[in-house]
Amino acid sequence: LRGRLPPLCNTCGCSIRTEVKTSSCLNCSLEKPIIDSIDVPFDYEPIAGHLLKYAKRASQPAMLRRLISEIDMYAIDDLFKNTTRIVMIPDRTSRYLNRGFSPSLMIGQSLSQALQIPLDRFALSWRKQTRQQTGLTRAQRSNNVANAFVSKRVTNERLLLVDDVYTTGNTINEAAKTLKRAGAAYVHGFALCYRSLD
Repeated sequence: LRGRLPPLCNTCGCSIRTEVKTSSCLNCSLEKPIIDSIDVPFDYEPIAGHLLKYAKRASQPAMLRRLISEIDMYAIDDLFKNTTRIVMIPDRTSRYLNRGFSPSLMIGQSLSQALQIPLDRFALSWRKQTRQQTGLTRAQRSNNVANAFVSKRVTNERLLLVDDVYTTGNTINEAAKTLKRAGAAYVHGFALCYRSLD
């Protein structure tokens, strides 16, 4: 698999379609996301996201493990030297039982092992029921996850927040907001695949 090609926004991770040298996209310049920065190694199209989707629908964790193995851990090692803890977007119990595995947990465990940073599986939990984000508009996604999380105290910690897919950033930003309210000093996001909603 080929990694994502620059230029990429260093805040939301989207592709920057401009000849002007900049580190942030227009959206992030106008309204800064809550998350401090994000790293997303693969585009959803044409391969990685479909492998991930199939792994989840067919309950094939080995396929996801193979995709995770393509992450260049050496390239991201310097990004997380001051990170104190890895946390993850939690799975819904029903989805976990249907699949038999947790994509975000698998990604978090691999990062934890490679980067030697402790993983906290229980830092975040769901406060309310939400719909699946797939198929929702940008506005619907935002409303769907508003106030959706609760966090234990993470005072002054620098966190790496893990999810499997980043689309609009609503879920990961809502989680980052919750973590910062719980005391986090810095939240860096990591998702396996970037999927454009446009």
